[in-house]
Amino acid sequence: GASVKAVVARRILPRGTSFAPSFQREGLMEVFEFGFYSWLQGFGGLLLAHADRFIIASILGTSSLSYYVICLQIAQQIHVILVKGVAFLFPLVSGVSEAGERETIRRLYFSSMHFVTVCAVGLGLPMFVFAEDILDIWMGEQFASQASIMLQVLSFSFTLLATSIVPHYFMNGGGYVRLNTLLGAVSGLLVAV
Repeated sequence: GASVKAVVARRILPRGTSFAPSFQREGLMEVFEFGFYSWLQGFGGLLLAHADRFIIASILGTSSLSYYVICLQIAQQIHVILVKGVAFLFPLVSGVSEAGERETIRRLYFSSMHFVTVCAVGLGLPMFVFAEDILDIWMGEQFASQASIMLQVLSFSFTLLATSIVPHYFMNGGGYVRLNTLLGAVSGLLVAV
């Protein structure tokens, strides 16, 4: 697959394009800085994604954790679907930002926020309203009676969390990766507490 892509890329790129790496200090530093802060964002997200499990297990025990994790698997799809669905925003915002088209960025931001918010509510509201029915079908009546409130809380939380997707992509794409990382760390600490 990689070989086929390389052949296609060579045909698309202008003649004389070199595939040999070039070492330009300024470019490397820019890529390294962005990559480092992106890595920190990913690592922080990974820690936060597992911290809740440790906190719940240590305070409430493993049986409560099992209810939580199963509800989490369903509810987090609200966020996951939307993150994947609008991932194109990062490179789009990066290109528009580089071109300095502030009005286009503003229009794109508000239309994207509107779209993601409507989609998040469209995914989260049915999950909230039909939490017990969903769990009854998936895990059985006893599980549903024990965990439906948990699914409602998590579906509400992930619906709210979805409103952070567009600002995240816009900040990273607009070159504010360091600030985005700092805000994400502060938010993660607050959520953990």
